[in-house]
Amino acid sequence: MEKILLKVISLVFIIFFGYFLKKISFFKKEDYKLISKIAINITLPAATIISFQNFDKNNSLIIFIFLGVFCNLILLQIGAFISRNKDNKTRALYIISSTGYNMGSFTIPFLSNILGPIGVIGACMFDTGNAPFCIGGAYAIANLYIKNSSAQNLKEILLKLFFSPAFLVYIILVILSFNDIKIPISFINFITPIGISNTFLSMLMIGMMFEIEFKKEYLTQSLSILGIRYLFASIMSLIFYNFLPFPLDIRKIITIIMFAPISGLSPVFVDKCNGNIGLAGFISSISIVISVIIMISLVFII
Repeated sequence: MEKILLKVISLVFIIFFGYFLKKISFFKKEDYKLISKIAINITLPAATIISFQNFDKNNSLIIFIFLGVFCNLILLQIGAFISRNKDNKTRALYIISSTGYNMGSFTIPFLSNILGPIGVIGACMFDTGNAPFCIGGAYAIANLYIKNSSAQNLKEILLKLFFSPAFLVYIILVILSFNDIKIPISFINFITPIGISNTFLSMLMIGMMFEIEFKKEYLTQSLSILGIRYLFASIMSLIFYNFLPFPLDIRKIITIIMFAPISGLSPVFVDKCNGNIGLAGFISSISIVISVIIMISLVFII
């Protein structure tokens, strides 16, 4: 547990280190855009390839893929409903920040250290359904709500999503995995220095985006979005833990996953919708702190 706590503290430190570097003008305010471009298009695809090297097909856990899709779709609809009377920028914030689970850079390493291989398999299966929403799916759907997009606009958005490097790599890897095709170990070794930097860049990026004005409306929006997120997590975890037809170890995995932090990429896509990136970064950062406390507590409780 000491090892896990040190890793958690390290992640939180990188976030605040990024914020500190921005505040002392080591980074310019807009430098996060370069970091996010590197993370989304280079290090995230590399990290995804590396993580799939240890992915073992388990047909009994295929339902986790559908749970990943289901949970994200419900959160999207809740975010859209709660923000239905708000302006477009605020709607984008609610829809995108309410959904997406930070799996690759946080939850999968967390479960790996605690539950071992079975935890990684379950988390990877869930992430198969979750990842498309994190790397552009939620952004595409948010555009439909805030712009009332036509079928042509939807087609353009989906094409951009499909041809984004991270999404394309993920789809290819899922297909390869279910056909028992492994990536050559020489290629894995070649890209490992790139992939292992993804967690650092993602956390640093969040810190650089972190900017909050303590206005009443900001506090209200933060509490509203985080309230949606963790109330939903509580309800679903109780249902999954008590009623899923799986052994106890498997039900423990999905229960913990429900409390995973908000995707670290959500501020990037909020910014693409001209939303409040500082507030989105703040919400994403706070969710890490809350999730750490809940997930560690669950390890002892269940």
